[in-house]
Amino acid sequence: MKKGLTLVEVFVAVVIIAILFSIAVPRLLRIRINSNEAAARAIVQKISVAAETYAFAHNGVYASNIINLTSSTPRYLEENYSLKPQHGYTFTYTAPDIVGTGYSARGAPVSCNLTGIKIFLITTNTTVRTALNITNCT
Repeated sequence: MKKGLTLVEVFVAVVIIAILFSIAVPRLLRIRINSNEAAARAIVQKISVAAETYAFAHNGVYASNIINLTSSTPRYLEENYSLKPQHGYTFTYTAPDIVGTGYSARGAPVSCNLTGIKIFLITTNTTVRTALNITNCT
């Protein structure tokens, strides 16, 4: 009697592994996307809190750029999130007007549907503060 596996047994094992792999990969990708989105949401909110705190300390004038938030004393933001992508997202902070009466903090996925599905945005000016706005990327 010969020892070893037949070609049919090897084929069945490969098919079973392929089926398990096809079930696991999408779930793992979704878990990664959820994690990236949670981190991105937190960072956008952190940038917003830093901008609001800065404005409170500077008579209602918002920081003109993110460097003002990271390099001032005291520091309102511990790191410049716009330098490089983090958690699969890129982050931007912009002051919409020259007199510093508003800002926009945005987190967008580096690769839509791969690193994230949602875009996070907070904007404000002297009269309107928009809560966290979440849209799907395209």
